[in-house]
Amino acid sequence: MQLKLLRIFVFILILGGFCLGGANFAFAKSWDFEKWVSDITINPDATFLVREMQTVNFSGSFTWLKRDIAIKRFKKISNIAVYDENGRRLSGNEVEISRGIGNVSVKINMQATDEQRTWTIEYKISGGIGFFKDYDELYWNAISGTRDVPIKSVEVFVHLPQKVAKDQLRQKLFIGAARSQNESRDFEILEDGILHYQGQDIAPYTDFTIVAGWPRGIVHQDWWTIISPYFWILIPIITFILLFLKWWKSGRDPKMKGTVIPQYEPPKEMTPGEMGVLIREKMEVKDISATLVDLARRGYLKILEQEKHNFISSSKTYNFILQKRFQSDTNLKEHEKLILSNIFSSGEEVSLDDLKNNFYRHIPSIDNVISQEVTMDGYFTQDPEKEVKKYVAFGVFLLFLGGFLLFYFHQIIAGIVISLSGILVIIFGHFMPARTAKGTEVKWQTLGFKMFLSVAERFHLKANVDPRMFEKYLSFAMVLGVEKQWADRFADIYIEPPNWYVPLAGWTAFSLGDFSDNLSSMSNSFSSVLSSSPSSSSGFGGGGFAGGGGGGGGSSAG
Repeated sequence: MQLKLLRIFVFILILGGFCLGGANFAFAKSWDFEKWVSDITINPDATFLVREMQTVNFSGSFTWLKRDIAIKRFKKISNIAVYDENGRRLSGNEVEISRGIGNVSVKINMQATDEQRTWTIEYKISGGIGFFKDYDELYWNAISGTRDVPIKSVEVFVHLPQKVAKDQLRQKLFIGAARSQNESRDFEILEDGILHYQGQDIAPYTDFTIVAGWPRGIVHQDWWTIISPYFWILIPIITFILLFLKWWKSGRDPKMKGTVIPQYEPPKEMTPGEMGVLIREKMEVKDISATLVDLARRGYLKILEQEKHNFISSSKTYNFILQKRFQSDTNLKEHEKLILSNIFSSGEEVSLDDLKNNFYRHIPSIDNVISQEVTMDGYFTQDPEKEVKKYVAFGVFLLFLGGFLLFYFHQIIAGIVISLSGILVIIFGHFMPARTAKGTEVKWQTLGFKMFLSVAERFHLKANVDPRMFEKYLSFAMVLGVEKQWADRFADIYIEPPNWYVPLAGWTAFSLGDFSDNLSSMSNSFSSVLSSSPSSSSGFGGGGFAGGGGGGGGSSAG
């Protein structure tokens, strides 16, 4: 009984296999090109008419055939038409013509089952002739390179507007994968002056690129082709002039008063972060580091050195300890509260390592708040961050547009000049933020204050100088990049360590020089860690060549 059931089960499996195999066989289909003949007629006005006669073998049932014509090395394609083997022009739902990114698609809707069919696709090309010093040239991808089926036979005929002596004509033929420089000699000049090219058994994804050259004067270059290079060159020139006029009118600061002289205190009610934006018209990460030092001096946090060990060596890191509440503190500005809230978002004690690959997300919002504050305080005519971003965004758009024209439509000159205009917009954008008269006055005071901080003369014990002034102005010196010079001035009188900074070994023997080095190390650590983001990986993979000419594209069927 069991043996009988086993035999029945095996029989069912074998029968099912035959059924499935038969189904797959029934539904299997394939296609290829029997012949592709391109007939190209060059017109005296530098346009040319292309007639592609495609004979296709279908095995199985098919309902459509598509030809994608790449918009490459020419300006315009027009007068697209499709004819069947009887010369009847297809119309209505029989053919669909659509324009996409970098190509024109011609889709033939039909019914074909186990048969051979022929269609002729006709179109007119403008701006596809190359004009050189001694000759004119057609450089053309005559078949669709992007296809997964072979072509058994290819022929290309090029007709000139008038008969030309054979010794004045030039020919080249490239057959191979894209960018291949594999040349074929399978071409000739027929008796009536027609340039003829041919090839057999063209493999899938293989280009058939012809080059035809003839003496100048036979084809007349249209006026747009002549002047267009000069027209495009005008675009970045005009862009530069307009941007310069815009900067001259509204991007310049009012004239600063006289020679800068030392100022013995910073501008009133200005924080280190605001000073950085006022001077540079943008925020840098070191402005956040300086703000943390200033907030520590004012009692909002304490900074502790810590030692971090690994398998090979040890290094220094830092912990921040919150000392008092700040959310409703009226003595703090909004950007200071924002920095504190983002530093201590996870608790009242946090290490610098905890902020790595995390704090960088908050930098744009801090930058935005500081820029708004310096604008509302009357230092800038407009928000400097938004002003720069506006120009940068438009410049990046032009760069993308230029790249789009260059790589998708192969408009080399247009792509380059529009990209160059985008670069000009980005560069000028960084100079467009303008200070008000008040902002210019405060900048003058800030430059004078920097002179005071960086002067070489040291303070002495007999001088009537409060040593605490060192801490008070230290964060401003950090923003202005003169913290070392400022520390040198107090080397003889700053002898008591600050209570807001605790070094790794404690203050057994305080040295301002050591403290200055620690501050420099801390500032560098702050700047690198606070701006750090998770890393991401990336990889990169004479003359004519296959696929280098105009046209080309792909073919498909289904």
